Amino acid sequence: MEEELDEAMSHDPSVVYETSSKNINASKNSKHGKEGSMILRLFRGTVKGGVETAIGTDKVTAKVGSDHTKNRLGVVPKLNADLTYAYLIQVSVS
Repeated sequence: MEEELDEAMSHDPSVVYETSSKNINASKNSKHGKEGSMILRLFRGTVKGGVETAIGTDKVTAKVGSDHTKNRLGVVPKLNADLTYAYLIQVSVS
């Protein structure tokens, strides 16, 4: 049984492998995923800009004196912020 498996898995130089069929060449030259990633990148950039604008306006209105806006400050962590300590506080409270 094991001999049959070894023979089946071994390379056979007499077998010609197909490397130039229409499907194989089409898959090598395809642009799979490029359009989707471009759309996703555009969407992420737009959303990021909108969130940054909203956070900036929140800071300004909080300085003016809006209590509702003061409560929202600090909800979104800063870029590259270390969230380890914040997570531990959340876990210990709940």
